Amino acid sequence: SYSRKYLEEASRLSHGDPDIYALLIDQVRHEGGSLEEGEKYLRAGQKLDPTSYHLQGQYARLLQARGRNWRDAVERPEDLLYIQRYLPKLRVPKDFALECYQQTATSHPRSTYVRNALAKAAMDAKEFDLAAEAFSQLGDRVELYVWRPREFYRQRNRLIEMGYQVDTKTFAPLPSLPPECAGVDIDQDLLSIQVSELFSGEFYPELDAVAGVYRAKKTRFVNFDSKLGTLYAALESEKLSDLALWERSVLFERWRKLCPDSPTAATGSVSTAISEAWEVRGGGYADSVSKKQWEGFSERLQMADSYFQAAIRSGKPTDGFLYAHAITIGMGTSAPREVVEHWLDEARAIDPWEPAPFDAMYNYLLPRWHGSPSAVKKFLGGLKPPMFAMVACKDIEDSEMSREQAIERIAAGFVHLAKAHPSRENWSRALFFATGCANQDLARTCFANLQGNWSAEWVSCQNHYDRLKRKAYQGTE
Repeated sequence: SYSRKYLEEASRLSHGDPDIYALLIDQVRHEGGSLEEGEKYLRAGQKLDPTSYHLQGQYARLLQARGRNWRDAVERPEDLLYIQRYLPKLRVPKDFALECYQQTATSHPRSTYVRNALAKAAMDAKEFDLAAEAFSQLGDRVELYVWRPREFYRQRNRLIEMGYQVDTKTFAPLPSLPPECAGVDIDQDLLSIQVSELFSGEFYPELDAVAGVYRAKKTRFVNFDSKLGTLYAALESEKLSDLALWERSVLFERWRKLCPDSPTAATGSVSTAISEAWEVRGGGYADSVSKKQWEGFSERLQMADSYFQAAIRSGKPTDGFLYAHAITIGMGTSAPREVVEHWLDEARAIDPWEPAPFDAMYNYLLPRWHGSPSAVKKFLGGLKPPMFAMVACKDIEDSEMSREQAIERIAAGFVHLAKAHPSRENWSRALFFATGCANQDLARTCFANLQGNWSAEWVSCQNHYDRLKRKAYQGTE
């Protein structure tokens, strides 16, 4: 944990990030501070962003730690929404939740998040008429912070089976993701949900058709995330599905038998076997891993390698993600450097702008695996600015540069990417890093292109944006 003095200085330098005040409330709890101190930070954070769920959640935890009822943190009906998002396992009385969400839905009628919470609260309270109305307004718009897609559809189908009228006709029923839709714009979260539903429903040919279009066209979302990468992430996501790791392994085995030439099944099988290997090993340092854990780790990596070799034998792979996983296998099995560099070259030839193989190579070269500080520095130095930014931003401390130098190079790389692929998401990401370095020309370039149209993924609120802008243009008037 950080000292309060450090966090207060960080708050001053951040020019209005409410999440730092949430950390300050947490620090008050750890240090045995008073409720009055926690409330002071709560009010300061609320002035910046009254919708920060981090603030409300941390204050509720502080109340609990001091023997008070967490419900005292609910000053407005919508506060419960923020607290439950931060503390999902909190036991909330059903009638209290329903009352809060009914009031919040009235004051926030356009919020899909609120409507999902209301539907769930109504089902829990057995207020089925109200639940049917909420489901009818939602269609297929599932909010993942409220419930998993499978539970959403199970509860909706339960209502229909009970005879309640739920309007779903204006939305495509799941599973459905026709191949002709794969090349057009689709919401990233919706793609993830639909892919997860197709996978758990064992619609393998449909998934192969979609992945084939993404693989051939190398299509990306406006934030430059690859659609094929999003598809693979959805296949592996525990957040999207109730499927345990071993259940996903079984589904991939069925997929390989049904579609033996499927590159999607092959890549997913390799990835799942790697995940199993790390689950057995654990995330600790090597000296904390038992002999039995090492044996299980090695066994599952060999299984992953067998899937990879089978994919190689079936023909020339057209999937850079397969080679990214091969590099990770090489990291765990101590494969020679020239072998993993060959896999990186193969991946680069398929899609030079996919960061996953470069991320894997970067990890292989870390001193704690098979590289050295000089190898990391040489590797990063050889990357083009956008790729450097996409790789180095995930692990600034191991980049073998000073923090200031690394952040400035990352910011410059994301500015380069935003110029080539302009979108508010890419310019907002560039701004996030640019405002953290000394070169304010980079930040001014971002502001000039954003024109106030920032992405909430990277900027917390309008007040935060305005403060950053004043800092960037300070002394230029």
